[in-house]
Amino acid sequence: NSAATAGLPSGHFAFTKQEDALDRFFTGVAKEANDGDTRAAVVSDGGQFNRFFWGGHYERDGDFDPPSVGDGPGEGQVSYAGDYVGLDNYTGPIPPQSTDPVLQPQAPGRVVGDAFINVNFQDMLVNGAIFNRYAIDNPTLPELRDVIMIVTDIEADGTFLGELENTAGETITGNYGGIFGGNNSSSVAGLIGFIPDPDRPRSWETGMFVLTQCGISGEDAALCAETAPN
Repeated sequence: NSAATAGLPSGHFAFTKQEDALDRFFTGVAKEANDGDTRAAVVSDGGQFNRFFWGGHYERDGDFDPPSVGDGPGEGQVSYAGDYVGLDNYTGPIPPQSTDPVLQPQAPGRVVGDAFINVNFQDMLVNGAIFNRYAIDNPTLPELRDVIMIVTDIEADGTFLGELENTAGETITGNYGGIFGGNNSSSVAGLIGFIPDPDRPRSWETGMFVLTQCGISGEDAALCAETAPN
């Protein structure tokens, strides 16, 4: 869907689905990594009848292939950077009010930003942040808060699942998870789900990131500029 894809970072594709004007309005977004080995997708509606539905998926081709870890300083320390895209249930475009408001389905709002992850493959730990978030379907809103993906373990199969905080160290309701893929774990794909606005306790955002390892072809040059090569 060209309208749903417009405004999203390069490489993301969006789709919409609505059976008729009084059915739920869904948007889905997907992306594959530059190496073709990992990918992720999210989908959400904007809500109707006091409820909304959302979900996501990430996967890789092949097995977990972590970078080799030597004895020198910084060995096994790797960064990943790139774009973030989310869908929420409160910043979507206002639908045409052609019926009683109690029946009106809402469209999900699209959120874009940056994602950065640091990984230590020697200690098998991952952490990072989602930042520079803003609602592209509701540009009058101020910049949205940053989200910290606090340190968590990487499992033997290259997957991880962790918790979230704000920049003040306070817990954010939600979590993040993902999977490493490609040769020497050249990419990572993951999801994040959380309450984006503490003043809106029924708000929810489902986001995705598909990132390339810094220091290899296809890296995000701007976000990787201050990182050291693996």
